[in-house]
Amino acid sequence: MFTPAPEQWGLRGDRYLWQALREALDETPVPATDDGVDNLLATHIEDLAGVDIRREVQEAVYREQFAHGGMSSGHIHVPTWRDRLLPLLVARAAGTRVPDPWDRQVSVDLRATRSRIARLNRYVESNLLSDGQFICPSYQQCRNSRHQGGAFREGIMSHVGRRFDLTLDGEPLRIAVVGQESGLAKGPSAARYLSGVTMETRYQQVVNGSGLAHRYYAQDGYPGRNPHMRGTTTALRLLLGTGLGTDYEGEFVLPTKGRRFHLFDGFALVNRLLCSAGPPGGSQGRPTGTMARNCGAHFSATLSILEPTIVILQGTKVAKWATGVLAPERVHTEHLYEAILDGRRVVVCRFSHPSAHGTIRWGDRPDAPYVANVVAPTLQAALQLSLQT
Repeated sequence: MFTPAPEQWGLRGDRYLWQALREALDETPVPATDDGVDNLLATHIEDLAGVDIRREVQEAVYREQFAHGGMSSGHIHVPTWRDRLLPLLVARAAGTRVPDPWDRQVSVDLRATRSRIARLNRYVESNLLSDGQFICPSYQQCRNSRHQGGAFREGIMSHVGRRFDLTLDGEPLRIAVVGQESGLAKGPSAARYLSGVTMETRYQQVVNGSGLAHRYYAQDGYPGRNPHMRGTTTALRLLLGTGLGTDYEGEFVLPTKGRRFHLFDGFALVNRLLCSAGPPGGSQGRPTGTMARNCGAHFSATLSILEPTIVILQGTKVAKWATGVLAPERVHTEHLYEAILDGRRVVVCRFSHPSAHGTIRWGDRPDAPYVANVVAPTLQAALQLSLQT
C-alpha cells in the first residue's frame, strides 16, 4: 500500500510522516471498506503527528520528530494529505480487496454494440477511410509534418469488441483503452502493418490475432504477446474479474447468458493518433504536435460514439493529449480522475505504457510492482466509481 512512495510531496515533513505511517501499519490487516481504511489512516496520523488531518484548518503544522533538515523541514502539508495522499492510500488498499472473480454478474448487450459499431463505421466512412482511401482532410498536413526522413503509416482505425456493451452487476461497463498510435513495424512482420486498416480488419488483428492466436507468454506452439498487449490483458482481467495470471483460460469471461468470450472481444482499443510517424525500420513512433492537434476531433468523435464508462490512458503523452477531450473534473489520485464527456461521467485511469522502461514497466508479468502498487488498486477504485449510480 505504501510502495512506491509518491514522487511529489507538499512539504518536507510529509515524506517522514509517510514512512512513520508505513512502519506503524506494517502488520495491520487492511479493513474491509474504504471508510475503514480512511478511519484507520486518520487515526494513526493523529497518533503519530498529533493532527486531525480531516479537520485541521491550518495548511501546515510543524512536528519536530519529522524535521531532518532543509527548508520546510518538519512541516506537514495538511491539504496534500487530505486531498491527495489519503485518497491514494485508500485506492491502493481497495486493490487488495478484489472479490471472488466469479461472484460478479457480467451481461452482454449485443444489439447495443452492433448499433454503436455501425455509427462509428459511418463516421469512419464519411471522414477517414472510404473504399480503401484515406480521406482525412488533414492527411497531407500531418504527413508533411513528420521529421525529416521519417516513415508514415496512415489510417489505422479503432478496434471495438463485439461485446463492448457490458453490464457488471446490472450497471453499464464499457472499457476503452487508449494508446498513442498503432505504430510502425520492422522486420518480417512489416508486411502485416498496412495503411488504411478498417475497423473490421483491426478487430481481426486484436481478437483473432493477438487474442486467440497468441498467449500471454509463448507456449504450446503459440507466440507470446508483446508487452503492450500483455499489459492490456492484465488490465482487462482486473476489470472483468477473471483474476490476475498468465493462464489462457483466465482470459475468458462467462456472461450470465450466451457463450463465453475472450477479454479482447469485450473492450475497445482506441489510439489517440490514427496515423504513425517515425524512423524507417523502427517501431518507435515520433509523432508531431500537428498530428496530435489534427487528430483531436477524430478522437473526440470516437469517444462520443463509444460512450465509455472507464478509459485507460497508456503513456504520458497519451494522458497529456487526451485532456482536451477528457479534462479532469474531479481528481482522486495522480492515476485516477473523473471527466465529463457529452454530459456523461467517465472514470479515467492514467498509467505508464506497459512497455515503459524501469520501475514503471508492467507489460512483462502480472505480478510486476507497478501492477501491484498502481494498476490494480487504481482499477479497483475506478470500477467502484464507475458502478456508482
